[in-house]
Amino acid sequence: MKIRDLGKAILDFELSTIPKVISIGATVFLALLFGLFHWVVSVYKSLWGVILIGCFILFFVGLEKDCTGYCWGLIDLNYQGYSIGKEYLYSIIALLAGIAVSFKLDKKLTEISSKFSD
Repeated sequence: MKIRDLGKAILDFELSTIPKVISIGATVFLALLFGLFHWVVSVYKSLWGVILIGCFILFFVGLEKDCTGYCWGLIDLNYQGYSIGKEYLYSIIALLAGIAVSFKLDKKLTEISSKFSD
């Protein structure tokens, strides 16, 4: 290839194609991101039984008996002296809230994807 041919190739390049390529690339990237997000939400929704079992396990692992004296990080359950660690309780709440959110999100994301696929 000669320098003259390289110069002709550069001069033949149209600057108007750059915005088209950027918009197509952004559209493809957003579509892949949307598809990945929809897949993650549907997998989380489909694993609701495993998540509930995990919440029960977290609850019983986090129980402490007879909190006396220094009980920082524990939440008293007022049931025969049992308390639960804050991090366990917050994890359980987040997992259960995630199940509810995933059911709502999956419904909305399915509506959106069906609207664009038509």
